[in-house]
Amino acid sequence: MRTITLQMDGNQICATWDDFDCLAVSPAGFGNNITEAVVDLIKETKPYELNGIVSSIENEGRKI
Repeated sequence: MRTITLQMDGNQICATWDDFDCLAVSPAGFGNNITEAVVDLIKETKPYELNGIVSSIENEGRKI
């Protein structure tokens, strides 16, 4: 399952997916708090990537 990594970047929180490479090719979200950073990350993530994440979560739920 995909995970979100949080770290400080200057005075803001940066949220990235676990496979983050660099800002040129990977989405990242920034905010003054964790919620803002994660919401921005989701906005920056391409729809097909989000579909894959949701599908993997649904598949994990079926295994239980």
